[in-house]
Amino acid sequence: MTQRTERNGWRMLHPAALIVDIIDSIKATIGFLVVFIGIRIVRERDNWSIWIIIAIIVAVLAITFVPPIVGWLTTRYRLGADALELRTGLFSRKNRTISYATIHAIDSASPVYLQPFGVVRLTVSSAGSDANITLTAVPAALQLELESLRERSRATHDTDAIAEPSVARLGGRPVTSARVEQSDSANVSPANQPVFRASVRDILLFAITDLSFLAAALAIYAFADRIRDLVPRDWVTTAEQSVGEIVAQGVRSIILLALACVIVLMIVSIISALLRFYGFEVWRRGDDLVVVRGLFTRRTTTLPVSRIQTIMIRQSFLRQPFHLCSVSLGLSSSSSSGDDDDESNTDSANILPVVSTRRVIGLLREMLPEWDVREMPVQRTGRGLTRYYLTMPIVLGLVALAADVTVMIIAPGWLDGWMVWLIPTIIVAVFGWVTASRWLRSRVDGYAMLDDAIRANTADDSTDMARTSVANPTDLRDQSARLTDSEQNVVDTVPILTSSTVVPIDALPAAVCANPAHSTRGGVLPHRIMMTGADMTARFTLITRRSRVQSVTRSTTLWREPLGIERVEMPLFVTNGKSELTFLFLRRPDADRLAAWAEA
Repeated sequence: MTQRTERNGWRMLHPAALIVDIIDSIKATIGFLVVFIGIRIVRERDNWSIWIIIAIIVAVLAITFVPPIVGWLTTRYRLGADALELRTGLFSRKNRTISYATIHAIDSASPVYLQPFGVVRLTVSSAGSDANITLTAVPAALQLELESLRERSRATHDTDAIAEPSVARLGGRPVTSARVEQSDSANVSPANQPVFRASVRDILLFAITDLSFLAAALAIYAFADRIRDLVPRDWVTTAEQSVGEIVAQGVRSIILLALACVIVLMIVSIISALLRFYGFEVWRRGDDLVVVRGLFTRRTTTLPVSRIQTIMIRQSFLRQPFHLCSVSLGLSSSSSSGDDDDESNTDSANILPVVSTRRVIGLLREMLPEWDVREMPVQRTGRGLTRYYLTMPIVLGLVALAADVTVMIIAPGWLDGWMVWLIPTIIVAVFGWVTASRWLRSRVDGYAMLDDAIRANTADDSTDMARTSVANPTDLRDQSARLTDSEQNVVDTVPILTSSTVVPIDALPAAVCANPAHSTRGGVLPHRIMMTGADMTARFTLITRRSRVQSVTRSTTLWREPLGIERVEMPLFVTNGKSELTFLFLRRPDADRLAAWAEA
């Protein structure tokens, strides 16, 4: 059935949208039906009139089918001259408009039940998390049509900005401060080949090194606790007795039971990863990144490069021994497919679910040459300040242990048996974990400014660094000695989340760096900063730009102020992932430099 177009360009959704809305409505009324059946079973002695039962059935059918039918009949959308328009409602009319120039992301999902109709669920995102337009069932070609209209609108709006840009010099190359535009001829990857394609092996590595399986365990426990009252008591009693018998057999049985649980969780994690990332591909098409993923539900997300706020390289402690990491993008708007799925929204910005640390820099330079991701000397702000990181968790842990011991002394009978050892064990484990994560953060917290002065210095030294051997890291250390006095305090010249066997990008041959496929018409984006840090036991590297920083907040305490120790927070225009640059403790010269950079 073809899509109906009315006068003035207004279009109706495909009839498949009616089927989807009815299914969603049935899901919403299942709870009411369960309550109704439960009341009828409990009060089975009550003789209900046949008319009451008929009225209840009619009410359920009306609630289930009338709203979807009315919604489908009254929903219209139109591709106007300058904006996408959506009109909904019968008595309460709503009109929503998103200008083509303000579109941040276009996401499409093709579930199995929509594929026979040749339609997709399309979500158009603008600035903010609630400024989305979701079209339940529209032709797949509409996404390409919207992308074309958006590019045309952006080209029109940016004519004045591109006409007279301010130009700086970077190693003999012009760098414009205007917004970077990239023509189709500057595509990084050929039209018939993706920049990155995840193999099944990559997906399996992602699954077995993903800590979300622990969250899956909690979800399974919560689900089992909810259905506890719904299943027969004999089943629950039998299950509890079985577990008790296994535990009573000794340590070996407990270890085997835990191992079996881990294996089950791993299997669940692998299945989930295959459903989410099977056929994962990243394409560079003009000024857009196109991410395709999904086994049964194929999702296609178009991310404009100009809307990218941050690049996040993350490495959990499970992936560190295997030299693996993941890369995600920080966006200024939600890019989910309209199904209110936070996991789907996260996957939309995950451009490299798992990749070797030896490949990550090269892949990012292919995908996003405008950001010029490279190895840089990092100013470690936490070195020498470890005591400030560790004081609070250690003191709180000792206070908690003292309180526990005091309770056992004052009320010895209040805690009996295994509770006497369980509570202090939990206290030591929790505060020990926090202390270890704080220590890791004190070792890796830092920043590197990728501004024109440092980049020009790096470009001038590229010839010497090209001769540097990986087996001789001393020469790399010599390069860091050319930094200013404020940077010579604590500086590491180490690759981003990589081992020492990775060749720095600056050491690549000049012919590779000068390849037109790795450059853009507008040049490298200016005023970038790279932050390194740790989130619990996961290390990360975050790259952003000055224009993405909302404000700078500097704080300290009365006892730290004379020592020149401050805390700096810089919130970012990001709606997903890490939305703030936070330096827990750093010296005042570093704080001054960060504030001056952000406020310039």
